[in-house]
Amino acid sequence: MRLYHDPMHDAILLNSDEESLLGDLQPFLSKEESSFYHAIQNEETARNWRIARFLAKFLFVKINGLLNQYTTFPSPNSLYFSGPSRSAPSAEHDIFYPGDPDMFTRDLMRECERIFPRITVRSRNDQNKGIPPVFHFSEYSLNHLPKRFFSISHSEKEILVLFGSQPGIRVGCDIIPCGSITDGIVNLFFQPEEKELVEKYTESDDIPKSIIWGIKEAVYKRVCIQEPFDPLTVSVRSRSEKIDLKSFFYASWKNINFYDIRVGRVGKNIIVIN
Repeated sequence: MRLYHDPMHDAILLNSDEESLLGDLQPFLSKEESSFYHAIQNEETARNWRIARFLAKFLFVKINGLLNQYTTFPSPNSLYFSGPSRSAPSAEHDIFYPGDPDMFTRDLMRECERIFPRITVRSRNDQNKGIPPVFHFSEYSLNHLPKRFFSISHSEKEILVLFGSQPGIRVGCDIIPCGSITDGIVNLFFQPEEKELVEKYTESDDIPKSIIWGIKEAVYKRVCIQEPFDPLTVSVRSRSEKIDLKSFFYASWKNINFYDIRVGRVGKNIIVIN
């Protein structure tokens, strides 16, 4: 388990192999979520889905102070953020810091089991079309909690949940395995300037391809509400001549610029936070 914090964001990242730290997660689902969960036929999809719901609810109630008597997050230590003005990178350019697996105490999980079934994470509308995830509360007592935007992403085994640190801050994230972006995707969905960035990378082009695609996904999740994903509408640029994980990236979508992009790596995955 890994945690992330900056003045604008809070995030938690969990490898699905660590699910045993949490135990059986089905009691933490709402009735609506449980009904949807049992209809998922793919085992990997079902596993990532239930972990993402738990992490989203956990981070939400933690940020809102409902679990303060049970656990505290450790302070960030020597974090690396992309950009020349940031602190020095770690060996793996890891933008997360380790979380304490022992923080999921029996008392904490008991309190989570009391609260979480009253919260539903909805990521589809009434027409069963995907939407940015939102919380729905089944009890009036929770409706006073401030609205916080959040984003969910996962690779084969890594599940990432990102929140805006303050109410009203829209966020987007993406986690993408290096090597998963093909030349065909680049030819179809990368702008000419983005293709030039890939060509400037002298080692393996898997990293710049994944970074650019991850930024496109993260920006789209942040700005688009029920709009189809069109990668060509998101422009990714770098102020560095040769891009890598230490480069400063920025992006634009429909004349809106984004300069608060964080890029890092966990294992074989590229992480983008925006």
